[in-house]
Amino acid sequence: MSPQNFPCSHTSSNTHSPGLTGVLLPKTTGFKLIANFSNHITGFYNVRWRVKPLENLCVSNGLHFTVDVSYSAEPSDVSGTFDILMPPKILTDLAKDQWYNLELEEKLIIQPHEGEAQVNVALSNYGIESTGEYSGIIIGHVEIIPIPTDLNIQANILMDPYHIAVKLADVPTIVVRRTWEPKFYYDPLEARPDTQNGWPNLSQMPITRLSVSKASRFLASLAVSKDIAAITVWDMSLKKETSDKSSRAAVAVIRHPGIGDLAIGLALSTNGGQVAVYQEPKIGEWAYGSEVTKASFPFKIYNNPLVPQPTVVVNLGESSHSSAIPPDTVALQEVSWKHHVLDSFVGYCEFLPPSIKGDWEKNDLNSALSANPENMDSDDGDESSIEDEDSSAPRSPRSMFAACNGLYLDIFKISPENVWRRRHTITLTDLLPTLTRRITCKMMMESISSNTFMWLEDNGLCCAIWNVMNGSTVSYISSPENTRFKGPTFRGHSKMAISPHESIVALASIDGRLTTYFASTGMVIDERSFPGFKVEHVAFHGQDNYVFIVLRNNTTSELSPRILDTFQLKSETLVNNGPIPTIGSTVLAFLNIKGPWKRGVICEADGPRINFYVSYQEPSSKVNKTSPTVIKAKYEDVSHESLFDKNISYHLKTAAHREPLPESDGMSYWVLRVEVPEKNKALGTENITFSFIPEPWTRTIVDGAREPGDLVKAYFTPDGLRFAVIGAQTIQLWNLPTNDNPKCTLEYFWSHPKEKATSLEKATHRSKDVRDYYTDITSASIYMEAENGNAAVEIKASEKRKRRMIYIPGTESDSGHHTVLSCFRSIHLLAAAYAFSKTESRKSTRGVPQVSLTYEEHADAIVRFTRAHINRMLSHELYSPMPPQGTQANQNSAVGDATNSNTRPSVVTILTLLLDEPQLKSTNHVFVEGLLQTENGEWKPRDIKALNPVKRAIDSRNAHLVEAFVDYCIKYAKKHHPAYMAPAVQCLNELSDRYPNILADMFRKASYVPAHNHVYVSSHAIVANRRYGDYINFFANYYSFRLWRGTLFKKSNNINDYENPVFSLRCQLPFRAVSSFNILNIETSVIERRSGKFPEKQESVDEEQKRIQSTYSHKIYVCPFPKLSRFGPYRAWDVEPVNSAFFDIAGQDFFESPAMIATLQFKWHKYGFFNWFLRYLIALSFFIFVTIITGWQIKVSTLPDQDSPNYVPVSASDIQNRYMEGWRPFMKFTIFVGFLLIIYDIQRLMQNARKYVGSPFNYVHLIAHALPIAGLFCFLETKPGPKPDGSTDGGPSQIWVMSFAILALYMNLLFELRVIKQLGIVVNMIINITRRIVWLLIIFGLFIVSFTHALLHLLHTRSYKPDCLNGSCDSDYPDGYPTSFFGALSATYFFLAGRYDPVSTSFDKGSISFHIMMVIFFFFTTVLLMNILIALMNDAFTQSSNQGQLAWLKQWSEVIMDVESSYLSNGSRQNRNFFPDYIYYGASEKEAEAYESKFLISNKSNLSIENRYIFDAVSSEQYATTMAQRAILKDVQIVEKDLKQVEKNEEEVTHEISDMRSLVQQSQSDLAQELAEMKKLVSYLVAHASGITSGGQAAVPTPVMQSPVSTSTAVVNPPETPPTSTIASGSQAAAPTPAPISTSSPLQRPIATSYSQEPMMESPSTMPHTQSDKIKRENTLRSKASYTMLKQRVKERLATTHISNDYNISNPHYVKPTCTSDTDDSDDESKA
Repeated sequence: MSPQNFPCSHTSSNTHSPGLTGVLLPKTTGFKLIANFSNHITGFYNVRWRVKPLENLCVSNGLHFTVDVSYSAEPSDVSGTFDILMPPKILTDLAKDQWYNLELEEKLIIQPHEGEAQVNVALSNYGIESTGEYSGIIIGHVEIIPIPTDLNIQANILMDPYHIAVKLADVPTIVVRRTWEPKFYYDPLEARPDTQNGWPNLSQMPITRLSVSKASRFLASLAVSKDIAAITVWDMSLKKETSDKSSRAAVAVIRHPGIGDLAIGLALSTNGGQVAVYQEPKIGEWAYGSEVTKASFPFKIYNNPLVPQPTVVVNLGESSHSSAIPPDTVALQEVSWKHHVLDSFVGYCEFLPPSIKGDWEKNDLNSALSANPENMDSDDGDESSIEDEDSSAPRSPRSMFAACNGLYLDIFKISPENVWRRRHTITLTDLLPTLTRRITCKMMMESISSNTFMWLEDNGLCCAIWNVMNGSTVSYISSPENTRFKGPTFRGHSKMAISPHESIVALASIDGRLTTYFASTGMVIDERSFPGFKVEHVAFHGQDNYVFIVLRNNTTSELSPRILDTFQLKSETLVNNGPIPTIGSTVLAFLNIKGPWKRGVICEADGPRINFYVSYQEPSSKVNKTSPTVIKAKYEDVSHESLFDKNISYHLKTAAHREPLPESDGMSYWVLRVEVPEKNKALGTENITFSFIPEPWTRTIVDGAREPGDLVKAYFTPDGLRFAVIGAQTIQLWNLPTNDNPKCTLEYFWSHPKEKATSLEKATHRSKDVRDYYTDITSASIYMEAENGNAAVEIKASEKRKRRMIYIPGTESDSGHHTVLSCFRSIHLLAAAYAFSKTESRKSTRGVPQVSLTYEEHADAIVRFTRAHINRMLSHELYSPMPPQGTQANQNSAVGDATNSNTRPSVVTILTLLLDEPQLKSTNHVFVEGLLQTENGEWKPRDIKALNPVKRAIDSRNAHLVEAFVDYCIKYAKKHHPAYMAPAVQCLNELSDRYPNILADMFRKASYVPAHNHVYVSSHAIVANRRYGDYINFFANYYSFRLWRGTLFKKSNNINDYENPVFSLRCQLPFRAVSSFNILNIETSVIERRSGKFPEKQESVDEEQKRIQSTYSHKIYVCPFPKLSRFGPYRAWDVEPVNSAFFDIAGQDFFESPAMIATLQFKWHKYGFFNWFLRYLIALSFFIFVTIITGWQIKVSTLPDQDSPNYVPVSASDIQNRYMEGWRPFMKFTIFVGFLLIIYDIQRLMQNARKYVGSPFNYVHLIAHALPIAGLFCFLETKPGPKPDGSTDGGPSQIWVMSFAILALYMNLLFELRVIKQLGIVVNMIINITRRIVWLLIIFGLFIVSFTHALLHLLHTRSYKPDCLNGSCDSDYPDGYPTSFFGALSATYFFLAGRYDPVSTSFDKGSISFHIMMVIFFFFTTVLLMNILIALMNDAFTQSSNQGQLAWLKQWSEVIMDVESSYLSNGSRQNRNFFPDYIYYGASEKEAEAYESKFLISNKSNLSIENRYIFDAVSSEQYATTMAQRAILKDVQIVEKDLKQVEKNEEEVTHEISDMRSLVQQSQSDLAQELAEMKKLVSYLVAHASGITSGGQAAVPTPVMQSPVSTSTAVVNPPETPPTSTIASGSQAAAPTPAPISTSSPLQRPIATSYSQEPMMESPSTMPHTQSDKIKRENTLRSKASYTMLKQRVKERLATTHISNDYNISNPHYVKPTCTSDTDDSDDESKA
């Protein structure tokens, strides 16, 4: 490696190839020196940099060493790339002006590869985007030194002269170490057995592969040198502590020439009992179109003696010896065997654990709670492990072995006796890889489990989960934003993982987002984005509830491992740093070691030894109340300052008030509440931010209760973020408002359910009071740890129990499992609290108005808290607080007793707990409805029918709740994922029986659900529509038993090439079963043929260009009915057939929706037509056979015409020919064909007798098949010649049987073609009309029988005459009316057709009684019954015409159901390409809008079944246009109607305003008249006073009086004052006394104190208190009252017509009048 000189400059990035020294000049803002190497061989290398620090050294952020590895044959594989950070402190401690070798601790690994390996080594400043200046360091060169792996010779290192010169100078070496240190390690020298001589030196053999058993007890390693490989299996159960050096291992040595140049894989069995060693493909192999590589290293299996082995019997085509391994042996024993699949195997292998499909019942939380047993509500609170000491003992379960060679996935079954047998093979050639097939298969085998494997396709846009057991798809997962799950390179890290119980999948996208999905449905559980980071590794941390990820900072390249909650990814725990688990060399294990290491260990191969890094050690959550740092909370500490705003402080108040007890008279109970007042110092305000009743279900009687303050207590926690509330039965933890959330939120809710101990307590569990189900808290004390924020409550539940500590989750501790457990146990109390707050929030008034409670906020907080755990599951074992010894937990829990049934699983969810308690449904059902009222769709339905809440809602007969569930499923199926419809689809049978209207609305509303991953679906669609060439291809493949799999015509899968496309995604891989119990072969030829060449690379197709060139442009919609058509797994021992959900609804009124029509079209195009056509060919052949036989019988039996000139008399040979002796074998074959058809009908009858009997077509089928068989049997019984009794055979008997059989065959042939739409509608009309008139026909038949009997009696009964002995008296009955009853019945019936020959003479000569009889007959039959018949037939025809489309769809569904249940084989029913989870269909948006407008999808439709679908033979565009026009016309009509109503209201308002104006004007004129009269009166008084003065008396000045004058002084009352009479002392009673005049009145005058007693009678109008004044004032008051009433009426009318209340009555154009009240009017009158 000759260096080249490339000096550094002042640029931000400098390039430096291997060469002479480069100096970082002063003030260099950033640098990056790169060295490129190529053509390296396989092995391990050290990377060493030569540097010299100078005096002016300034590299403030440290150095960043990067090593990138790539391969020319496969550039996308960059596994082996790594980087190391060197802190600046270590660099500054180096001596100045001295050379150093900076050797990286991380080793460079060159994998076995084809072509050349390229290494790119770079040195840059740490944090290249920083603005610091760098200087003072000289970079000499970089060298890559191979580590010797040969055990005999040292490596020959080639160096240049400069390199050698520097080496002789004895340059010191500084190891640049990684930032993490191992906790302990395993040295291979510990595994060397002392008893064997010549054992290789394992310390010089680097470890290349690691493998861990399922229970993590055994760890296997593979060390490889040039010609030797060593296998070591470690027993980890002996490692109790990190300082413990004890170990136990089993070792085997493999000697194979050139093994070091090969890629060798290692796999360890589930229990560690067997180890498999095999050859893996090199980097660059498995290229597109290349040949399959043959193995040069044989496949080997070893038995591990550390595991107790049974007698080994390997039977894979060759028998091997049996041996028992001594327990003290430390050498692995090789098992010799051969198998043709693995003889030349090159690929990837993995041992699979036994099938754990039912292990979901153990739940996600079980392992977490078992591993963290402290504070799990145990009486003593001591920490004790749930697992026994020998729980880690190895067992020998039945397991499987998977081997993938890139083209096929072979599954081997391993029995407990280690008997191997190939189970089945799945072909992978149809799957397209993401990067390369080798990388995709490697990632697939890394994530394979007992039932599933994951495959990345479409350049990482989609992750498909496939079933290992049958090769069918489980789900397709794509990112909501269509981001990729895989970048352009592969670094050897796994970024996709499936949980141990195979229920959850975690996927990391290239944009730094992590998303968790349900594996069975593909629904998103939660997602989280990490800005500025890249997700490097994803794995599940032990169980389903935790996911372990490693993040890399995009700027600094620092690693940050974390553990996240799979259901709440925002809940995270920072863990210890360590290496990234790399496929094969670094693994994440969960070693079965007691103590802190059980939570997970990262095992890394570091050269010849194994390093162990503890990924996470959970801190203890215990609180020691005797510790000096523990503080006992005091009830008085009820004030705390906010940590987010210093001006805000919170207080806690507990208060109580009384309310009357509804159940009793005179008694009251305490209502206890907690208030959180908020004080703002800056604003000087105080308000109650949160006020709630923590335990509304408790009703403590006032008389017998203790002090209210002792019933509930509230405390602030030391962290200042939360407060705790301790009540009579619960402990609640609430979060205070923050900047992100201005409301209080519920964080923790603890309670203790009661247990059924005695039979006397069973009555309490039937109570409707939720308080009877939980234990009361008699005393409680809260303790808080000041250092870490942990808190605990010491409670005493009853006198019999000891005190116990209840853990309160901290803000930073991993306490999610405790919160979930408490939520599950307290769910009924939460429901009661929610129902109370929700009910009270709807009330407008309260009994105690001074109490302010935030009911709505309290209910929302409970709902949000519960929704966070609504998707979790919990077993009864953990749900029950204290299960007794030796009994199941679900039999002892009070609340969980309802789930203890054979049909219910041993797990519970939030919804099942709420719906399984019938006594508490009044509150639980309200809470369930509240949980469903959300805009985010938090509840994700699981694909587990036993946990289906819809089924429970149906069983509880709550129609409103069922409808709420169905609406929720439809809403979020359209918004998020169609799998939301799974609970409703699982209950189709129950819904159709109990709630058919809800089911009909569900199918209608669930139409036109858009497919959210449109791009992926359109590019991977498999169209079911067939054209003529497709039919030829199908017949050639299907009816040749797949011996020939060619393609004559290429089928287009472009959905835009079809007018109405229906399609699905690939749901089934070619599957070949070789087990004797499963003979199913799907999509596979009969003869096994393995391909020896990898598929060619397919050219990418531009979807946009393809769409432009297509005829149509469809939007993709999905039928959101998952597993509607899927059949259950086939089991040979099952007696009853397993039917699909489609079988239950076939033939019912649920197929009018476009989604169901698309389902029928898919089934018909995919398999229905061909199987129906095959049976139709058999029926048609039977018809042709019978037609030929009967036609020939007619020919040979017809007598010749005697008038013909070619007449030939009948001869004996002609009579012989009538027996058709030569046709009898053909008749027998026809009978055989008929029996096949009858057997088919019997099979359908056995499938479902109710459906078979209810279909009229089946009767026609039976008659059409049974009558010809019976007729042929009758014909075969006749033979020419004499009979055994000596009589002559008269020829074929019972000819009428074949005659009626011919008629039935023709009718059956017509009914068989009812699958054709036009014929099906006509056939349905015939059936419906027949059904409609059946009772009329019965009545009609009775009339015919009655008249036949009457006519027989009338015409053939006569009087007896003794002289009529010679029969001469019969001449008076000339008619030929038959004497037999059936003949007479026929003659009477044909009277209706005009045949009166039998009674023609009676019409001329008959008696009057005959004519009366015939008149009655014609009236009742011809006139009455025939017209009724015509009317009924007309109505039936109209109804059938309206229902023609729906009726034909029902018939079509029945035919398809028959095909599925009777035509398809068991293998075809398991073919998921025939029965996919989801069916897609294409349509335009106008069609969807027209359909929704037609059926009012947004609201519930009130249309009946017969009017839901209008049949019209028009195109889709014309239909959409017509529907749009109808909708517009309907809207216009509604608007016109509303406008007319508004105009009418305006006219009424205008009329009332006119009347009001007239009344106001009249009132004003009356007031003016009164004022005028008052003015006259005042003038009169003044004049009168002046006349008295001038009449002879001197005017004496009188002082102004400040008080009321004497009784003789008069004042004038104001006009608005009612007239009153004042009687003063000393005056006459009859004379009215005027009121005194006020001194402030303008009429005030000095007048005489005495005047004449003569009354003033000049004019009645001038008198102030006359009767006319009273009447006028009364009229004025009456007018004011009328004005007020009229104004109120106008206001009401304005409110109904939506006119503003500011409308002025007197002036309509003036807004906001200044005076409208009665008080203002009176004031104006007073002023006047």
